[in-house]
Amino acid sequence: MHRSLHAAGHYFNPMLHYDPEYKVDYEVQRGMYDCLERLVGDIDDMSKIDEQIESFKSKSGIFGSPIAQQALKTKTPAQW
Repeated sequence: MHRSLHAAGHYFNPMLHYDPEYKVDYEVQRGMYDCLERLVGDIDDMSKIDEQIESFKSKSGIFGSPIAQQALKTKTPAQW
C-alpha cells in the first residue's frame, strides 16, 4: 500500500476484513488512520469514527446484522 487512501480501502473492504485468515498489518492500519486524519481532521469526530471502526472490526451493531452478512456475498465493497 503506497497511499493512505488505498490502505483505507483495503482495510474497509468487508470481503477481505471478515475473512478468517485476514490479519491487519501495521502499514495498512497506519495508512487508514493517516487517511482518517487527512479527511476528518477534528479529533472529536475522529474519536467517534474510531468507535464505529471497532463496531466494524467486531461485526457488532449493524455490521453484524443478518442483512449485512448476506450483503457480503452480493454487494461490492462500495455498495456495502
